[in-house]
Amino acid sequence: MAWHAAGTAADLEAAGGKRVVRISDRQILLILRSGVLYAIDNRCPHEGYPLSEGTFAEEGCVLTCQWHNWKFDLDSGETLIGGDRVTRYPVRAVEGAVEIEVLEAPVAEQRAQRLYNIEQALADNDYSRLAREIARLGTLPGDAGAAIGRGIRWGAEFLEDGMGHAFGGACDWLDVADKADDPAERLAALAEALGHIADESRSGRRFPYAQGCRTWDEDAFLLAMEKQDEATVLALLRGALAEELPMGDLRRAFAQAALAHYQDFGHSVIYTVAAFRLVERLDPSVVEPLLTSLTRSIIRATREDLIPEFRAYAPSLAAWGKPGQVSRLSGRGLHRLGLKAQFDCLLGWSGQHRPQDILATQIEAAARSLLAFDPAWDLKIDIKPADNVGWLDFTHMLTFADAARRLADADPALWPAVILQMGCFLGRNAKYLLAEDLEGPVSGDPWDAIIDHGHGRFIHSVHRLKTLTAAERLMTRYPESASLLKAAVSRYLAAPIKQRHPLRIAHQALAMV
Repeated sequence: MAWHAAGTAADLEAAGGKRVVRISDRQILLILRSGVLYAIDNRCPHEGYPLSEGTFAEEGCVLTCQWHNWKFDLDSGETLIGGDRVTRYPVRAVEGAVEIEVLEAPVAEQRAQRLYNIEQALADNDYSRLAREIARLGTLPGDAGAAIGRGIRWGAEFLEDGMGHAFGGACDWLDVADKADDPAERLAALAEALGHIADESRSGRRFPYAQGCRTWDEDAFLLAMEKQDEATVLALLRGALAEELPMGDLRRAFAQAALAHYQDFGHSVIYTVAAFRLVERLDPSVVEPLLTSLTRSIIRATREDLIPEFRAYAPSLAAWGKPGQVSRLSGRGLHRLGLKAQFDCLLGWSGQHRPQDILATQIEAAARSLLAFDPAWDLKIDIKPADNVGWLDFTHMLTFADAARRLADADPALWPAVILQMGCFLGRNAKYLLAEDLEGPVSGDPWDAIIDHGHGRFIHSVHRLKTLTAAERLMTRYPESASLLKAAVSRYLAAPIKQRHPLRIAHQALAMV
């Protein structure tokens, strides 16, 4: 038994029915109310203020913390106003002596409860509470990634269009947490990942996935993806999981689907790599929710190669590798070629150069493009929707390049699509450049502004992280472009970001109607 002496009922009544006692390292508030004993943590679970300074409702046993008006019903244990529950302890009076039981639950039981609390904080979309609940989980042994896994399993059905930036950036935030020496930085990284999942799920509406299971068939999987037949794809996916198909084989199939079109401006490729990185990092319980959400995102992705702007993509893919006019392989000036000239150049190179070498020049061009972006476009008001271009349109070239080269390294048949889709990025963005390339500032440690970023929207904070991590991997792979990449990312991270465009949206709405 773990009952601890806590004075007498007479002493408690003489103290006005409230008294703080210390047991081990705990401050416990002992309460006598209408003849009933209660024992709770003295620290409010919200921000730690003393509940001994709280007040009771005239009837019942509802305790109010005066700092933020959180209210706790001590009879039911419910938090009536606020989020986190206050810890209660068994208490008894034995011949006038008060005793409190302090007994630690098994670690597995505590972890389960704290993971459940994290899920409740996700449902409330309460960022501060998420941070507190993750911190509480962190006091127990075990992998911090369990919190992210719980968030993925909880959030998958709330994503109407499938996997988004929250799942897409979760692995990078996990990497930051894994490498952090400072406990506060580790906690902040995990809170960013889960906070983004909560934000993307904030509608509270569920979008269930079709059920069913079919024997795995890669050709049928790809055909159903092309037809945007979600139910068939999911049935085949579950068949693959039931058959324990190697993750490498499944990743190859998703990679082919992600690169079958220039789609969603590269997100399908980026999300495919992110999803399988999470599969490797987290426990097996995340595999189905992750890959079902990835499936939906690819099926619902916009296919930009089917709109007039990118009509040259499909014929260029068909002509890949044929002899043609060859120009010198160089990334200098490549970023200033429009789409037609871009494809002509790439097709000329395709018959003479390895795609790996072509991508190296495109990495250089992407860095130069980011250095030459004219930020006035991010501020313009009276423009067409097609010209709604900002920093993220340029950073996507780096995150796409890093993800796509991983997929093509594993399946070389994907290289032509990778190169030509990089050409889509470069050619489309050429219109929005300054007349001259900039050198770009390089000062300080770029990681200083990643965690404590100060951005109000998760889409901006996660893009800062994803761009920097992708650029660092590209610097290692392509050292000849490292200085350009460093300057380009430094320029982006130092740029003021306009997060909302009320007048632009108003102008475009008026023009539309």
